[in-house]
Amino acid sequence: SPLTIKGILGKNAASQNGVSKPFDINEIQVLNYSFFNRKSIVTSRKFGSVRKNIAFSWSSRGCSFSCAYCSNNELKQTLKYGVRYRNIDFLLEEINEIKERYNCEGIFLSDENFLFNKKHYCQFAEKYLHNKVGIPFGFLTRPEHICHKNIEYLKQLRKSGWTWVSIGIEIGNQEKR
Repeated sequence: SPLTIKGILGKNAASQNGVSKPFDINEIQVLNYSFFNRKSIVTSRKFGSVRKNIAFSWSSRGCSFSCAYCSNNELKQTLKYGVRYRNIDFLLEEINEIKERYNCEGIFLSDENFLFNKKHYCQFAEKYLHNKVGIPFGFLTRPEHICHKNIEYLKQLRKSGWTWVSIGIEIGNQEKR
């Protein structure tokens, strides 16, 4: 069984299989990109009729939801952790390094759900604008966060450089998936 391989996570197997507990993600302040070549960091994506070179980063790890089909749910139950957030100053320093080192034209934040924590994303938007990062960014979220009740927060994100979003839509009905 693959579950006998150290570090492989499976239902109820993580604790006895060498999967380590998550560490404080702010122990690593800024990742060292000096030994990566451009192709391993930057990818070309099409936005309308324009191609842009973007890189990926993240501002949090984990997920606040408990979807039965998702590995995050198993990690949460087995390893007893929830969402962990990066220090925004460290994140912005990292984004600036990626931008300068690799001539990047955009950043995509690959958090499970960037818009889940208003305090976190508002702080990000404010500092992103204040630090004049100067390149657009996008993120992953769920549909319920792109709504009228959040319009002022979304405007703040837009003002800071938000230009695109990827939305995950789940449905429990097996026949409609």
